[in-house]
Amino acid sequence: MIDDAQITAWWPKTGEKGRGEPVFGADLIAVAIPCQVVAPSEFVVANERAQRIRYDRKLVVASTALAAQGVEPAAGDRLSVALYTANADPFVADVVAVETGGLGDDTTVKLVQRRDGVVTEDA
Repeated sequence: MIDDAQITAWWPKTGEKGRGEPVFGADLIAVAIPCQVVAPSEFVVANERAQRIRYDRKLVVASTALAAQGVEPAAGDRLSVALYTANADPFVADVVAVETGGLGDDTTVKLVQRRDGVVTEDA
C-alpha cells in the first residue's frame, strides 16, 4: 500500500435524532493516520450499484493503526481526509461499508463524500 492521504478526524455515529439525522461522538483521532485513497473503476461501481452499495471512494488503511487510536470503523461514521497531492482540498465523508482482511492487515472503508460542507454538528 502506498499512502497518499491521511485520516485527520473520525467521528463515530452514536445514534439518531429527529428525522433520522445522525448523532456523532467526539473525534477519536489524536494523530493523523496514513491511508491510501482509491477511486473505484467503472466496472466496480456498476457491480456494487447492482448490490445497492453506492460510494465515491475507498480508503485502505492499516487495521492496527485504527485500533491503536480506538477506532472501530462502522457504517454511519463520519471522517475527514487530507490528500498529500498539491492543491488537493481535504474532504469529509460518511462511511457506507467496511471490509476487513484482504492484503495483510488492511481495512477497506467505502465512503460517500459530503458535498454540503457540514462536518458534524455534534463534535
